[in-house]
Amino acid sequence: MTVLSPEQLRALRILAGSAAGTTATLMLAQGFNIEMLVDLVREELASATLESSRAGDRTVEVTRLWITEAGRRIVQDPNKAVEILPGLTRRSLAKQSTSDTFTAATDLSVGERVFLFCVGSDTDWQRAGVVGDNVEAAIVKGLVNRDVDGTLTLTTRGQAVLLALLRDL
Repeated sequence: MTVLSPEQLRALRILAGSAAGTTATLMLAQGFNIEMLVDLVREELASATLESSRAGDRTVEVTRLWITEAGRRIVQDPNKAVEILPGLTRRSLAKQSTSDTFTAATDLSVGERVFLFCVGSDTDWQRAGVVGDNVEAAIVKGLVNRDVDGTLTLTTRGQAVLLALLRDL
C-alpha cells in the first residue's frame, strides 16, 4: 500500500473538476508525466478512453482521462492508502530482487519503456509508435507474455519493472 504523492493528488483534483474528463494532452501540458497518469489508471483512481475526433479531413486519436469513484474518495480523503495493481502491492513485488528489477528498468530503451507502459495500461502500442523489435525485446527479457491469441500481458517481473520505472513519482 502507498499514499499518493502531492502531484498525483493534484492530477486527481483536476480530473475531479472536469465533468467531461480531460485529455491526456492537456494533463501533459499542465506538467504531469505520462508514467504518473498511467499509475493513476493502474491504481483504478482514473480511467482512460481512446476517442476518435475529426480535425478537418483528418481523424485524430485522443486519450481522455476520467476520475473514478475510488479517485473521488481519495480526493475527499487524501490519507487513504491505495493498492498499486489489483492483487499486488509494492511490498509483494519487493520480494523480487530489487537491484535486478532496477537494473532491468534502467536498461530498457525508450521504445521498450513505452511498450511496457502500453501493455500495462492496455493502450494500443502500435498507435504509440512502438516497433516490433521493442515487442520482441520485452518478451525475450521476460517482461511480457503473448498468449496463443496474440494477447500481450505483463508478467509479474514486467509489473515490477514498470513499477520501478514509476516509483519516484
